[in-house]
Amino acid sequence: ADQMELVVLGWFVLLETNSPFMVGLYAALRSTGTLLSPLYGIVIDRYDRKKLLRNARTGFVVIAAGFLLLSVTDRLEVWHVFALAAVLGMVRAFDNVTRQTLIADVVDREGLMNAVALTRSGRDTTQIVGPVVAGVMLSRAGMGASYGLIVGVYLAGVVFAYRLRTPSGGQAGRGASLLTNLSETAAYIGSHQVILALLLMAFLVNLTALPLSLGLMPVYARDGLGASSTGLGQLLAANAVGGFTGSVAIAVLPNFRRPGAVILVASLAW
Repeated sequence: ADQMELVVLGWFVLLETNSPFMVGLYAALRSTGTLLSPLYGIVIDRYDRKKLLRNARTGFVVIAAGFLLLSVTDRLEVWHVFALAAVLGMVRAFDNVTRQTLIADVVDREGLMNAVALTRSGRDTTQIVGPVVAGVMLSRAGMGASYGLIVGVYLAGVVFAYRLRTPSGGQAGRGASLLTNLSETAAYIGSHQVILALLLMAFLVNLTALPLSLGLMPVYARDGLGASSTGLGQLLAANAVGGFTGSVAIAVLPNFRRPGAVILVASLAW
């Protein structure tokens, strides 16, 4: 559903504004929650993670239903997209942190590497299928029908969240204060160079490669290739094929040497 929205809303903003800047702004608003991720991590450590995941997934449904209502009543405007995308971005970041943390609650340490790779492979699969489905749906059935399917997929996510079982219950104690947690986190990062290097690498990739390959893809599809929304979906799907291949490689080779060098070379190649 998330990948379908990237196609549907990105294409809508491009057609309505004819502005690459506005398309880039929409892509930026999709990531608003990233700024709050450290706070999300503290919240997730203190409360029942399964309930938090269910609440986040329910939030997806509510926001998508708002898009659906506006689109079927022909009242959807660009400012609606920006406002709801900003809220959706905060919920998406919360969902991502909760979901990734829950992996360690579901599997033991020995199976963690494969579990992470399997989760990533599943997401990469949806990044291949979702954009293609959205592009075809948007071109043939319109925005209302596309968002009807998106709401349905989000509802399935809520059902799966309620089916989740964790041996530990997925809950931790409240512990120290918020400021203490943040200061402890900063001190930990500062004293572990590997963690600091990984965070800096992630920052650089998200600053450079990711916005260009995903945020401005609608502009490249229409103005660079003369493609329709179907072509946009195919481009985004092709972009995810490489990610899926990398996830499978990690699962097959969980103990490969010099992972830092692999990260550096892969990031530079991107």
